[in-house]
Amino acid sequence: MGFILYRIVMKLCKQQAGPRLRQAMRASQSQMIVERLGKVLTQLQSSRRYFPQSNMGKAIDYALKQWPQLVKYRKRQTKRVTLTP
Repeated sequence: MGFILYRIVMKLCKQQAGPRLRQAMRASQSQMIVERLGKVLTQLQSSRRYFPQSNMGKAIDYALKQWPQLVKYRKRQTKRVTLTP
């Protein structure tokens, strides 16, 4: 999913889109992706299909703990996506 969001923003940067257009496109194109991923992660965690100490369980837990930052990313207007943390 991160790659998809990155691709959206990088395309806009190449087109030299301003902050308002970047924010509008980011919001419209990423909202469905983010919502769907959030639902899937929450369902996987509550289903107990994966043990919390398994690699998948740890990945789900990590992703959900990072969720506030992802939501913040979607709302920012001027920040550009980078591959570095």
